[in-house]
Amino acid sequence: MFNQKIEIRLKDFILSGQFDCIKPGQTKEWILSNFPDPDGFTPDFLRTDYPIWTYGDFEFHFNKKNELFLLFTERLDSPEAGESITLDKWFLVDYPNLTLDFVLAQLNNLELDYHKTSDRFGVIVQIKSGVKFSFSKDPV
Repeated sequence: MFNQKIEIRLKDFILSGQFDCIKPGQTKEWILSNFPDPDGFTPDFLRTDYPIWTYGDFEFHFNKKNELFLLFTERLDSPEAGESITLDKWFLVDYPNLTLDFVLAQLNNLELDYHKTSDRFGVIVQIKSGVKFSFSKDPV
């Protein structure tokens, strides 16, 4: 078990796709040995029928091999990462300005390559690191 409080910088996550030392492909066992326990952890969490672990507003999604394949949050207005993690929110701290134009300006300021796609639901901006920002269209 990992009992040390850690700091996650969302800038580092966005640029690298890694949440501290966590990245897709790692197993539940590896994560438990190298990262704080998820919220409400019990030994049952190692079973394959516990496909999602939470750290505050962040979700770790696992496949049937117990390997991480997705880190996800939809809460950008004031994201938290649980009691064991301190979160440096970077430009996400300015939630009222988190428009598509604002986020693209932040990425352009860093000279980051990204790919923007749109469909009937909205716009997705994917960075080379694999991190995606999703912007829903306003309801009619």
